[in-house]
Amino acid sequence: MQNYDQPKLTMNQPESTRIGDWIAEFDGQTLSLAPGSGQPPALSLPVEQVYELFEFVNDFSNPETSLRMAFRVPIFDSQSLTVQVAAGLQLFEATPVNISMNGILLAFPADAPRMPLMDPVTLSISTRTLRIRLFGEIRTARKHYHGVYFVDAVKGNELSPPDELAEIVMQMQREWLAGRSARSKSKP
Repeated sequence: MQNYDQPKLTMNQPESTRIGDWIAEFDGQTLSLAPGSGQPPALSLPVEQVYELFEFVNDFSNPETSLRMAFRVPIFDSQSLTVQVAAGLQLFEATPVNISMNGILLAFPADAPRMPLMDPVTLSISTRTLRIRLFGEIRTARKHYHGVYFVDAVKGNELSPPDELAEIVMQMQREWLAGRSARSKSKP
């Protein structure tokens, strides 16, 4: 996650703007969002959290860090997919949250290092029957979640994942669809 310098704000009067039907007002300490003019705020964030919100929104609007070229498959059974992360001299297990042909979202353990955007990592991704080693870059980082972009999965502007990765993603997709079908049948 980028660290933005947090300037000391001094304001003589609050600034406000309209976003659709919402009114956003910032007084130098708190950002308040109200559903309309004269309405009480539905959300108020202290200045520190405004910077966190800015980083969160910036991750999705920045093409350098948000490269969604493929469907993300949710991983509900983390035992069917294991991931080891090598970062510098450290090696640790991470819990996969979702995977696609060009990246993976991982939950890092609490004692794992916090990694800046664009840091290189090496991943060992395994299922019960397949294993692949991939080079990646940290593209998003929020709390203990890190999005890793698979460097070798895109050639030029074309999605071109290694065969083993494509098979792992397809296997996870089959498991996800089977689980979804089972969950929908168990609903009354």
